[in-house]
Amino acid sequence: DLNFYIVEHRKHAVTISFGGYLVAVGQMLVGVFRDANYETSFVDSSDPQAWGYLFLQIAVGYFMLVVALLISDVFVLHKFDNVQMMMQYDNRAVALIEAGSLIGSSFTVAAVINGWDYSEPPYASAAIFFFGTQLLFVLFQLIFEAVTPYDDEKEVELGNAAAGLNNGLNLVAVGMLLGRTAYLSHSLIMLVCWALVTYPLIFLFRYVTDRIVLPSISMEATIECLDRLRPDVFHPRRPSSQGNWGTALVAGAVTISLAQLLNTFLRDCPFDLGVPTIKVA
Repeated sequence: DLNFYIVEHRKHAVTISFGGYLVAVGQMLVGVFRDANYETSFVDSSDPQAWGYLFLQIAVGYFMLVVALLISDVFVLHKFDNVQMMMQYDNRAVALIEAGSLIGSSFTVAAVINGWDYSEPPYASAAIFFFGTQLLFVLFQLIFEAVTPYDDEKEVELGNAAAGLNNGLNLVAVGMLLGRTAYLSHSLIMLVCWALVTYPLIFLFRYVTDRIVLPSISMEATIECLDRLRPDVFHPRRPSSQGNWGTALVAGAVTISLAQLLNTFLRDCPFDLGVPTIKVA
């Protein structure tokens, strides 16, 4: 009963996941209604089938979000039963990762739906790019679990919301990166190359940020549960089952900012790195 979990003030995991789903739906609809030419309507009034085509795009978008949710459940959070962890144990780490995965996927869904009429039949490119981006999502998650010094599985099992927030925000950033290249280029080679370029930059930039922004604190250590091997640097004897939300938010925000910055280098026009000159009258 969704109403129960929204009203119940002691259970927030289901609400977090549902909120992520609502954001994902809104971003998916952006792909349906977005048009480069703002002087014309997104529906051709002279074409009687235009409205049917529009609603078909929306239906396919909803279907893709459901498939993305299933892929997240099976592969991204493959060691857990998402519904059971959220409903019975109010595991907010699972909810945050699921919400991040949905929002990240919505960027790619919006991109592939917006450009699916470039192929014949029109849905072929959307299906290929959708599953291609989902595969890259799973690849990023595997790399993320291998790179983080703490045990991701254990942190999620303990309900460490800080670890879930860190993971979820990184998935949002990855979705922004993959969505941008899927929107601008209908090339699987470009999609894979962009992932191979940006994935290492994400982890490199996180490392640099950890050393420069918070030089006296290890962000990864504070994200880990405080009753584990790495205690809070300020309260070394304080037991807790939660990591530091603040450092998790900083780490995730840095990754999203980097994704926005990197996306500026993908353009639908030539990118000129010219040196400015001074004209003498």
